[in-house]
Amino acid sequence: MIILGDAERRRLDALADRLIPAEDGMPPGSVGRVDAVLRARPDLIAPLREILRQEREPTPEQTAFVGEVVAGAYFLDERVKDLIGYHGRRAVPIPPAPDYGDLITPVVERGPIYRATP
Repeated sequence: MIILGDAERRRLDALADRLIPAEDGMPPGSVGRVDAVLRARPDLIAPLREILRQEREPTPEQTAFVGEVVAGAYFLDERVKDLIGYHGRRAVPIPPAPDYGDLITPVVERGPIYRATP
């Protein structure tokens, strides 16, 4: 499903690359998965199109809006996730038998080191 037309996509890519320029080995903002964002949030399509179709530069409020869409799309890209070393939250199972016993043993053996309040 194509959400944005070619001209809209080119304009968005240009704005995205200005907001998130390629730097220090990181890709530019235009690599973001904008279509994924817009499929998840179809309520953003109309206001984004309105901004992309206008001839003038976006207002500060419009730039903030585009920035939120672009940033959201940027961090959905697998290359970006790999480069920053973060692939989102994931469930980490708790081991049935705790493996931190050797970490707390010295603390348990030391005993309390606080003074009881009167």
